[in-house]
Amino acid sequence: LGLVYQRREMYDDAVAFFRRALAIGPNLLEAYLEMGRAHWLGGDREAAVEAWRAGAAASKFNPWAKRCDGLRAVAEAGGDPMRGEGTAVAS
Repeated sequence: LGLVYQRREMYDDAVAFFRRALAIGPNLLEAYLEMGRAHWLGGDREAAVEAWRAGAAASKFNPWAKRCDGLRAVAEAGGDPMRGEGTAVAS
């Protein structure tokens, strides 16, 4: 449901569903990536970086964790991870 709300630009609701998904299944690392995206698109850049940082810290070998780390690095370098700046989205 988080993805549905995100696509409808209802970012607060999307974040709430991603948090619930992570509470039920903390290994759902894609939820960290999408929660960060919802925060970013909703204008909360700090929360987005924190979500991506948490996703990256959850597992260093998981592909979703690596994507979280890439998006975090682009955001912290001043880029826009939603526009594909840097290498974060290409991984």
